[in-house]
Amino acid sequence: MPTLDFTLHTHDLVETSIDGVGTMRNPLTDDRTALDWLAEAIDRPLAPRTHRAYAHGEQP
Repeated sequence: MPTLDFTLHTHDLVETSIDGVGTMRNPLTDDRTALDWLAEAIDRPLAPRTHRAYAHGEQP
């Protein structure tokens, strides 16, 4: 893995673009509870999910 010559910080915006597909934008957060749904999905992959927490109150 190459070394990185930059550091990401809380509130930085990470963007990934794929021609013909679109751009994904994700703000960095220090709120680790925002990823609780991911830990649960890994621990219990077949459990039904009734909701998912989105950053900043956004919805898909």
